[in-house]
Amino acid sequence: MSDTPLAVDVIIPTHNRHARLESTLRSLAAQTFREFAVIVVDDVSEPPVAAPAVLEGGIPVRVLRTTARPGARSAGPALARNLGLRAATAPLVAFLDDDVDAAPDWLERLVSAGREPGTAVFGPLLAPAGWRPTPWNAWEARTLAVEYRRMRDGKYPAGWRQFFTGNALAHREELLAAGGFDEAFTRAEDIELGIRLAARGVRFVFEPCARGWHDSRRTLESWFRIPREYARFDAEIARKHPELDWLAVIDLELSRRSFALRALRRALPAPVLRRGVARAAARTSQVLFALGFREVAMHGLSLAYDLEYQAAFASLPGPVRGIERPHNRSVAAGGQE
Repeated sequence: MSDTPLAVDVIIPTHNRHARLESTLRSLAAQTFREFAVIVVDDVSEPPVAAPAVLEGGIPVRVLRTTARPGARSAGPALARNLGLRAATAPLVAFLDDDVDAAPDWLERLVSAGREPGTAVFGPLLAPAGWRPTPWNAWEARTLAVEYRRMRDGKYPAGWRQFFTGNALAHREELLAAGGFDEAFTRAEDIELGIRLAARGVRFVFEPCARGWHDSRRTLESWFRIPREYARFDAEIARKHPELDWLAVIDLELSRRSFALRALRRALPAPVLRRGVARAAARTSQVLFALGFREVAMHGLSLAYDLEYQAAFASLPGPVRGIERPHNRSVAAGGQE
């Protein structure tokens, strides 16, 4: 390590993924860019994380620990990232999830693209070699791949809707000035922060060469939690950021969905019916995926996701209750359809 000040702090929130975290740290030890330190935020793991103080090659590591709220298993990713952000001292802050292995030139690519003030940059989360996904994990990877391809091909620019901090870099002072992550959000806290960064004039850049290999592993039930959480996220965005006219944006996206999907929603007005059909579609897709009918299985999972989202949105309390909102988000995506 040179005597010059460190350029980047890499923040990794983690919860009960000890073996995966070790793999992530090994990928950081192999980085071509060396002027960085690592801040691991242990979010109430059991047993507690015991990371080395220095990675191979002299990269320093600090481990911070959160405290869970009463009745909760963890403090949540927003609080964990904020704890790391407040502890950071480098001018640039990179975020990496604990189920992601960084390519050797990952940080070099992010720094090159995001060095200028007023810039936030993110890279892709890609399927690792030899990965054997569940059908829903394969659906997530496919949905993200479509998002990345559209940005890469210029079909729409990178923006706050794609600011996924599983693989991202921004300027510490700009993150702090925007208020950091909203700890009330249990999902998409990074996208909501992106809204506030954009309001302050921050420009978002997609760097396709800043690759992160995403070893995602979810149960079917944990996958179904995602559309429910995004339904709450959309309602909160509509309330917290009225300047976005967010419900109108979602309505516009409804008009672009397939006629068959819109007709099915109308045929299933009750949330309980939508949830029942969503689960049947997911189980059927699981069988089709195992039999090799993967394309059909992906369409079935898109249907399941959409219906679960709609059921959750219609069940929300408050002024948005019952309003038809079809927005089909991927696990990490929030981009255009």
